[in-house]
Amino acid sequence: MTANIARAICFVAMAALLSVAPALADCGDETGLLIKGDTAVLHATPPPSALEVGEPFALTLEICEAAAGMEVIRLNARMPAHGHGMNYEPELSRLDDGRYLAEGMLLHMPGEWEFVVDVRSSDQSERLTAAVDLKP
Repeated sequence: MTANIARAICFVAMAALLSVAPALADCGDETGLLIKGDTAVLHATPPPSALEVGEPFALTLEICEAAAGMEVIRLNARMPAHGHGMNYEPELSRLDDGRYLAEGMLLHMPGEWEFVVDVRSSDQSERLTAAVDLKP
């Protein structure tokens, strides 16, 4: 690879990162969880550090970056290493301020969980995931 090609690749990569950075900086606060995909970025609260094994909780989702008309249509959690999800199906509702609330969440055992969020607009859809290590 020539030096000019390498510089061009670095320039394009830096430009891409800089174009995303302002949107992420305005995405909720630093204590939440960013759930990123190719077409959307979500901010979830409470932060993973506030979650406890076997304790019910609600998760609030805010769309920080997405295509026009993108909506959250489903949220769940699963343990990829164990091949199962939660024992309960959370109830998802849209709040008046455009955020979403998932109630009835419960992570029943310690280990690595993965939050799974399905989003869609009129012409595209995506499944976003974010890993969380739940300590005993």
